Amino acid sequence: MDADIFCERWFEIDKLTEFEKEKAKKAWGYRAKCVRLLSAVLNKPTNTVDKWGSRFEKMPKDLESSLFYADSIRLLIKTMPQDLLYLYLEKNQL
Repeated sequence: MDADIFCERWFEIDKLTEFEKEKAKKAWGYRAKCVRLLSAVLNKPTNTVDKWGSRFEKMPKDLESSLFYADSIRLLIKTMPQDLLYLYLEKNQL
């Protein structure tokens, strides 16, 4: 999965019109949030992620599958019943 698309989905701007989406991406702090997110998900230093370009177009292609898996997990958690999620977190003390 492309890093820019991953960020759009994570921050839930993927459903906006193209104009609104571009406006959201230009908002102060959006790119910094994406850098921190990608750094955490991919276990890469923020300064490394920051060097991948304005829309992360220079991200190594081999990391795209990791973003796809992370997005799949995000979707599973989002659709999971709250009670089940709380039971899981409680059991694993997360």
